[in-house]
Amino acid sequence: LKRLRNLKSIAGDFTIGGNSSLKNLEGLENIVTLKDVKIDNNPSLESLVGLNNLTAIDGNLWIHTNLLLKNLEGLNNLVSIKFNITIEGTEKSSIENMEALGNLNYVGGRFYILKNKALKSLKGLDNLNHVKLSLIIESNQSLHDFCALKKLLTKEERFFSLYMEGNAINPSKEDILKRNC
Repeated sequence: LKRLRNLKSIAGDFTIGGNSSLKNLEGLENIVTLKDVKIDNNPSLESLVGLNNLTAIDGNLWIHTNLLLKNLEGLNNLVSIKFNITIEGTEKSSIENMEALGNLNYVGGRFYILKNKALKSLKGLDNLNHVKLSLIIESNQSLHDFCALKKLLTKEERFFSLYMEGNAINPSKEDILKRNC
């Protein structure tokens, strides 16, 4: 990817998939905006470092089936996603934390957090201010800390629906607002 070093944006779909030797995204450091981003089925990908300057996605972000990817480091400066974000694990892969999403404050569609068996906390989503349609948190077997959603849930009119099922605990909106999360 180092030959892509001079890219600042990509107007179309940006897919990194099926690459068995890719370990990180170094070489993409100058990219500030992308449209639709799909990072899928990269069994050796350990890090999203290289996307460090990415601040906006003018479409969707989908991260799935990257066996060695344990966190979202590299997305630390991401502030907004125009449509949907999906962070989905599998039987063999799982994001362990959301801390790198600490600057994310806007999702213009749906936010899916699915099947990340090692995810224990949503810490890192503390600055999430707006999810337009829905927040779906499902089948994260170890997830027991939802307190980072308090700010989002305080602004009730700002999202359409909240759905939680199959996590270690599934607190109600009221539980989260009272910090029983």
